[in-house]
Amino acid sequence: MKLKLNLAFVILFSVHPLVAAPMVVGSLNVRVQVKEDSLKGNGWEKRYPVLAELIQKYDFDIVGTQEPRKNQLQDLSRGLPGYSYFGIANTSSASGEYAAIFYKKERLLVLDSGFFWFSETPEQQSKGWDAVNYKNCNWGKFQDKQSDSVFYVFNVHFDHKGQMAQYESAVLLLRKVKEIAGDTPVILLGDFNASQTSGAYQLITSSGFSDAYQIAETWGNKRGTLSLFDLRYDKDYRIDHIFVNRYFNISYYSVLIDSYLDKEGTERLPTDHYPVLTRLNF
Repeated sequence: MKLKLNLAFVILFSVHPLVAAPMVVGSLNVRVQVKEDSLKGNGWEKRYPVLAELIQKYDFDIVGTQEPRKNQLQDLSRGLPGYSYFGIANTSSASGEYAAIFYKKERLLVLDSGFFWFSETPEQQSKGWDAVNYKNCNWGKFQDKQSDSVFYVFNVHFDHKGQMAQYESAVLLLRKVKEIAGDTPVILLGDFNASQTSGAYQLITSSGFSDAYQIAETWGNKRGTLSLFDLRYDKDYRIDHIFVNRYFNISYYSVLIDSYLDKEGTERLPTDHYPVLTRLNF
């Protein structure tokens, strides 16, 4: 009997899935580089070292970025030696903005990736519905080296004005997720430009996805995600979201309010959105 029990013990633990540390996943609108920001003291040259330091400080495994142009991605990448990124711009011009996904190379392996535009013709560069700008989604299929778990991340940037475009973008996103990922673990994140009271948000949360903010076991800062570079701006207006399907638990959620002092001693924010951070488990 003793031999049989020991053999069962060995078999049980030989097939037990690998236990992985929680993944740290975030969304970060870095703010596109524009001259007006520099004139107001919020130039990219000041901000990008702080943003790179923030990603390292919180030890993100994955962070979806929105709005950087090519030179901004290159600047961030130089400050993040342990990370790689992928994604395409929303337009083919030099002013194109990316919805790129940064990931920690030591932990994650990219198995596949792709993109589509938020429009009636998603497979080609296009602007849809009542949108003001071209907007797209970049997605990746990842394998967690710690647990061997496979999952998808969709990083989005919805239009900031067109309400029809926001809603229809959510419709398209859910359709594409089903086509690409099927019934597998999926994380949706990004700048949705749609608050928790919007039709786009309600559609996503009624379609098998949960807002990490709503289901977290513990919280850090619970507040809105728009800052406009103003330390006094404090409204419960969450437009940057992280949604997960039934395969994930959220152990922690926080809106990051880190600031920095510039050379003149003025306290500033590194971008016009507050980054969002979650810790999640399969």
